[in-house]
Amino acid sequence: MNVVWASDSASGREVCDALSKEKPAAYTTVLTLMNILVAKGHLVRVRDGRQFRYRPRVSRKRVLAGLVRDFVDRVFAGSPRSLMAHLVDESRVSAEEVRDLIQRMRTRKKEDRA
Repeated sequence: MNVVWASDSASGREVCDALSKEKPAAYTTVLTLMNILVAKGHLVRVRDGRQFRYRPRVSRKRVLAGLVRDFVDRVFAGSPRSLMAHLVDESRVSAEEVRDLIQRMRTRKKEDRA
């Protein structure tokens, strides 16, 4: 999905080549996964000559929101506070990042009131 989101449209070969830069990926495996994403409604497949191009049907923001919500529900019993505490306890979040998050929360509260 990241490859398709980055270019807004990609062929199976382009996705395979991009993924293979990090770790070897079999073209047929990539196509199988892309077709699963088509069946699930995450990608749209459009014929382009002898090949297909894939376009995102769902935005990155929407997919990430769903994944994070599901993760927090399953792993942290639905508690974002527990997730954040875990990240702080494991030193995965710096003090600067915590300050930034607090500022973002304050800004969002102001926007919600408006």
